[in-house]
Amino acid sequence: MIRAILLSVGALVLSASGAWGATSATPAHATGRTTTHTTTAKPKTTASHSATRARAGSSATAARPAHPAAAEGALATGGTDVAAAPAEYPRDMEIKGDAVHVRSGPGLYYYDVALVKEATRVRVESESDGWSAITGAGKLNVAALVKKDDVKSDPASSKSGTVTATMARVYAKDPGSDRTWAVIGQLPAETAVTIKGEEGPYYTVALPEGATVYVKDEFLVPVSRGSREASSGTGLSVKLPEIKPVELDPETPAYEKAAGDLETELAKPLAERKFSAELVDSLRDVKDKAKADYLSEAATRALKQIEFQKALQQGLEKQKAEREETAKKLAEIQEAAAKDQAKREAEAAGRSSVIQPDFEGVLRKMTATMGYSYRLENAEGRYVCLLNGDVAQLDQLLGLKVKVWGVKRNRADLNMWVVEASKVEVVAAGR
Repeated sequence: MIRAILLSVGALVLSASGAWGATSATPAHATGRTTTHTTTAKPKTTASHSATRARAGSSATAARPAHPAAAEGALATGGTDVAAAPAEYPRDMEIKGDAVHVRSGPGLYYYDVALVKEATRVRVESESDGWSAITGAGKLNVAALVKKDDVKSDPASSKSGTVTATMARVYAKDPGSDRTWAVIGQLPAETAVTIKGEEGPYYTVALPEGATVYVKDEFLVPVSRGSREASSGTGLSVKLPEIKPVELDPETPAYEKAAGDLETELAKPLAERKFSAELVDSLRDVKDKAKADYLSEAATRALKQIEFQKALQQGLEKQKAEREETAKKLAEIQEAAAKDQAKREAEAAGRSSVIQPDFEGVLRKMTATMGYSYRLENAEGRYVCLLNGDVAQLDQLLGLKVKVWGVKRNRADLNMWVVEASKVEVVAAGR
């Protein structure tokens, strides 16, 4: 009986000694004999311990596993130097850091699409080269965009739509730029989407299930028991990047007032714009006193704009003066023409209505055959013209001074006027 009891006590002591040895180097006094341990390794610091030290303000160089899987392996073995089990995916992890950047791809050269706060729980889908691919079960607070051409909006509800393209790309917008985009997922045809808004040729949609973004492994730790995020929470708790207020130059208010006054004047027609000396002096003060280069340059541009506007106004005034001078001269010409016309009309009104004769002289009979039977002579007996006409009438008027009307022409070969008389009147008796 006593022998059986002693054997049982010995078995218990051996069992306790073996259990301790599984988790720590065995102390020399535990068995009552001296033992040399040549394979005992210094325990690694676990990831949860590192996270606690980091939040407490300890050194950023505290030891931590190379990957979250190694951290969990260290926890499972109590800190002894054993190989970590391969990580299984997907797995839930937590963000370590107050504002961790989430990127559209596995690298610092990918777009920064969001900031994630401390202790946010995320779902890790895979890991490669120090970057973890994470999803938020469709609840990532990242602006997801799909081309409008790839989606048909529901006529009954502007908040829903259906993918019409064979495979529609889902883009994430970089909050730091309006011109850069990244593909973070794809949606097959007939997929229903929730439309949150519009941005040019894109719809802003709820981030689809399975859309992937990336975070560096060093900012991930296993989920702790005291996590501040509820265990039922899915997706990222994202906050927008904080915008730090820009320190304003003391001359900014003066420039803004002057710029507002200038804009008011520029809205008026060119001829009505007034650029006061006060406005110009204010801009000059800003240009000379501003500490910020951008403000000084803006004031300089405004002053050049005023100079340009004044030059335009001077050109407009010159054109106006030229137009007025031209109009004045035209009026003078028109007035002179009107006076001349009135004078001609008055002279015409004072004239006799009788048509003046073509020739006047003493009618004589031609003795030589020259194609014309009669002639008119002046007081000196020189030929005035040759004429033909009614022979019976003309024979009765021979030797008398007459006036002749008719069709006349100048005969170059005779160097004389010839007339086909249509009317002949007696003026006085001839010689």
